[in-house]
Amino acid sequence: YELLPTSFWVWSSEEAAVIEEWSAPVLPRHRAVPGGNLWLDAWRELTSEAVRAVDERVRAAKQRAPGERHVLVPMQTRHGDRTSLGPFLAAIAARPTWRWWIRAHPGMSTEEAARAKRILGEVPGARLELEASELPLYAVLRHVDAVATMASSVVIEASEMGVPSVITDADVAGHYESAIAAGWARVADPSLSEALEIQIARAPDLPAYERPRLPPDEALDELLSRSAAPTG
Repeated sequence: YELLPTSFWVWSSEEAAVIEEWSAPVLPRHRAVPGGNLWLDAWRELTSEAVRAVDERVRAAKQRAPGERHVLVPMQTRHGDRTSLGPFLAAIAARPTWRWWIRAHPGMSTEEAARAKRILGEVPGARLELEASELPLYAVLRHVDAVATMASSVVIEASEMGVPSVITDADVAGHYESAIAAGWARVADPSLSEALEIQIARAPDLPAYERPRLPPDEALDELLSRSAAPTG
C-alpha cells in the first residue's frame, strides 16, 4: 500500500473521477490531477525536432506505400485466429486499394503477432504496412484516415487527434461512450469496411474532441501543492 502514488497525473477528468471514486475513503491520499496527455499534445502540435524527424519518417513510409485510404489496425491479445480476425479479413478483402497499418499489441508474443500478421496477409491482394509496430503510435495516427480495432483504447487517443475509429466488439462500446456520442467512434455496422467509409466521410464535419482537463501549468501547480501538503 505504501507504494501507491499519492497523486496521479491523468489525461482528463473522466479518469480522475474513476480514481477519486475508489480513493474517497482515504482522501487526501491518491488524488488525481487531470493535466492531459502531454505526449499526445507534442505529436499533435509537432513541438520538437525529434518528433518532427519521426513524423517525416512516417510520411516517407506512407509515400512509398500509397493507398486510397490508410487505416491503422491496433491488434488485441485476443487476435490470433481466423475467428477473431474475421471482420478485418473481410474488410481488407472488400477494400483492396486501401493500405492497412498493422500494429501488434505490446502484450502479444512475437509468435502471436507473426501468426496474426500472416493470417491477414493471406487475403489476396492485401496491402499491409507491417512497420507500424516499430513506430510511435502517435506518429502513425497523424497519417492515417481511420482506426479499425476490436477494442483498443487507441480509440480515445485517435479521437483526440481527429482520427475516427470503428470498434468490432460491441461489448466494449460502453468504454468509449463519450467518443461515440461525439461521433468520433462507432461500432462496426453493418460491416467494418462500410462503417469505416462512413466514419472517414463524416470526420471533416465533426467538432474537435476535447475532454475536460486543466491547463498543464495549473495541473502542475496543483500537483506540486499537494506534494508539499501534509497527508495526515
